Amino acid sequence: MEKIYNNKIITIFFLIQPIVDILTSLLNITASVGILLRGLFALYALSYCFIKGNKWTYIYLAVSSIYLLTNLIGHAHLNDGFIVGTQMNSLIHLTYFPVVLLFFYKYFTNNKAKLLDNKTFILNSLIIGLSLVLSMATKTNLCSYEKCIMHGTTGWFNSANEYGIILVFLLSISMTYMMKSKSILPVLSYLLTNAFMVLIGTKTTYIAMLFINIGYVLFYIVSCFIDKKRIKKYYRYNILFLVMGISAIIFFPMTPLKYNIDLRAQDGIEKVVDNNVEEKVDIDISKEELHDNYQIVIDDHKNEVEDSQKRTVAFNGRDEFLSANKQLYKEASLFDKLFGITTQAKGYEHLTEMDMFDVLFLYGIFAVILDIVLMAYIIVKILIGLIKHIDLLFDSDVALPGMTLFVFLLVIWFAGHVLLQPAVSIYLAYLLIYLYKKVGVKNE
Repeated sequence: MEKIYNNKIITIFFLIQPIVDILTSLLNITASVGILLRGLFALYALSYCFIKGNKWTYIYLAVSSIYLLTNLIGHAHLNDGFIVGTQMNSLIHLTYFPVVLLFFYKYFTNNKAKLLDNKTFILNSLIIGLSLVLSMATKTNLCSYEKCIMHGTTGWFNSANEYGIILVFLLSISMTYMMKSKSILPVLSYLLTNAFMVLIGTKTTYIAMLFINIGYVLFYIVSCFIDKKRIKKYYRYNILFLVMGISAIIFFPMTPLKYNIDLRAQDGIEKVVDNNVEEKVDIDISKEELHDNYQIVIDDHKNEVEDSQKRTVAFNGRDEFLSANKQLYKEASLFDKLFGITTQAKGYEHLTEMDMFDVLFLYGIFAVILDIVLMAYIIVKILIGLIKHIDLLFDSDVALPGMTLFVFLLVIWFAGHVLLQPAVSIYLAYLLIYLYKKVGVKNE
């Protein structure tokens, strides 16, 4: 068993993630290579769960299988023109996270299994960071947004949203490791990760960077009142974190994100103009002239303009997708409410990009339960462990990953691109088990 299921294979799987994504982008090969590798790992994970599972593992897998079969057969029978292959691909994205989380839970809670060496993620971070430097030096870097309408770069990676969230995880690991190591590599990893998080140009990533850097400094200050030995032990690192956080605030006007926010605010004005332009049109003023002079409409709709700007900047249209998909779900049949309306539903146009809503709308109530039940169980166990061992809160090995988990949970609710994206959900799955092990929760 140990020759097949071991830390070495899991480490290699994590290490090849950025390499596969870079090669996919540079060689312009299909994404099926990454899908194949992640698919093979899912089968590897599933086989372990079957071999080492207990009664509850088998019950969970059986219920999940019944859900998947009912979903496919039911939609194929009830919906004309339903494409089974498309839905199967969609369901793979849904089930990837719970399968990998279940595997990590079973494998790492085994008393013989140790957590992965943090060097794995330092190397990950260095690969990603150095690829950004090389891509910009060779001017082959990709834009964060389609057609480069907004500012920001993803280096040689294709998805700003996905890699932006992965960087949040890597930042906390870099900070944790550099405080326990004398090596220069975690410091370099930390600096490159912060740089990437600024240059990528997305709100979620930038806010998370500020939260983790400055948030941990505040946590350090509070902890020093409890344990004065920490003052001398970690103060140099916290000065660096504070400088990084303050610099991000001071130089914010020069960042890609500031440009993107201004552009989104302008979009908010244009929405109000488009909605109200008809009432201002007369013989002497054409629509074109009104669009060239927003002030005519803005003066009469100041409150509406301010509200539109705030919503556009905050949600990037997610509130509109949520409203449209919520209406589709509301009008759906009972079967669709339980098993999802699917991406093939008539009138469906776009993901809500808020994971919990997307899981509910596209896969139904049963999917929400199956997708979060183990995650909720682990989080509850982590909280219980922290209550029993409150001193662990002041350990950077727990505090920084804990802050990162908080960010991930917020992203799941408000931004998306976690639960339904295998490339990201594997990091969330490991983060949950990392904290589970760190707080000393024993395997039942």
